[in-house]
Amino acid sequence: MRITHAYCVELDDVVTIDEARRAYLSTDPTPARYTFTCTDTGCRENKAVVSGVNYTFNAEDFPKRVEAHFRAISPEKHLATCEWRLASNADAADTPVEGESPEDVLERTAKRKLTDRITDFNPDRQAPRPDDDGEHLEGEEVRPVRPRADRPRPLDPDRVNPRTRTQDLERLVHSYREARAELSEAELRSLHINVAGVGRIRLIEYFRPLQYCDERTINRIINGGAHFDRDYGQGFRLKMIDRIKGLPVFLYVGADMMESYRYRKYVRDIVNRIPAHRNVRVYVNGVFRLAPNGKSWSLQLDHLRHLALVLGAKVEPAAAAPATEQPA
Repeated sequence: MRITHAYCVELDDVVTIDEARRAYLSTDPTPARYTFTCTDTGCRENKAVVSGVNYTFNAEDFPKRVEAHFRAISPEKHLATCEWRLASNADAADTPVEGESPEDVLERTAKRKLTDRITDFNPDRQAPRPDDDGEHLEGEEVRPVRPRADRPRPLDPDRVNPRTRTQDLERLVHSYREARAELSEAELRSLHINVAGVGRIRLIEYFRPLQYCDERTINRIINGGAHFDRDYGQGFRLKMIDRIKGLPVFLYVGADMMESYRYRKYVRDIVNRIPAHRNVRVYVNGVFRLAPNGKSWSLQLDHLRHLALVLGAKVEPAAAAPATEQPA
């Protein structure tokens, strides 16, 4: 049973696994593991517990690392009207859709292999309100911030929406990384995404490696490896491994941007860990600007919600030198 949202008892809210991870790793001191249940109130009364997998640590770029996700502990405890059971039944159905092309069939079947199948992404280049959770699109209902004493608003169990929409870049990145790890090349190329302001585009074309970018690259998720360069108070600067037109590329995040971000501890902890890893994979919805001295490029973003960082493999400690026999 595929579950993309769960009710978190400690946060008193319905969250995605990425929202749960940011909240968990931003809490000091580190809390006990969160308790998750189904989003459906009837399922909760039936004690339908949900497990959060791999959300208590930062994402790392290991081939065998399973992406963070929710998992149903006892699927049989979910009611017949539960939105996740309805979605699961729809997944199991293999009735061809009228008018489907062979490419449509390939994309539909490929998506079944993914835990989170994002169909629509709104980059939201404008900075959000402080209480914005990033999970709504223009024209959709915005979930209000609730006092903890209030009972959580149940989701409509009769609504099974085949479209999965988000403004959360980290969520999109983790879905993309899972697709690259789990799908064949043909299946990966079959995936499309609807991007606000861009239109329908292949998922792999929306993610543009830095080595194929230039100063004209816009409306893409620019990605590439980077190393830690230096701190600027609470801010920091990363140096990208690849270059543009022979010039180095830097990503700078100022102290003011860090201070204004709700999950600054989460980002800061990732940055602090970079030196212990071979590199960090950077995903950013930004633009390039040439430095005033013309000697480097700056990859600029206007809010930290437009940045996702995935740590690379850890640096292996150097093997101890073999002992040598000392002369008597």
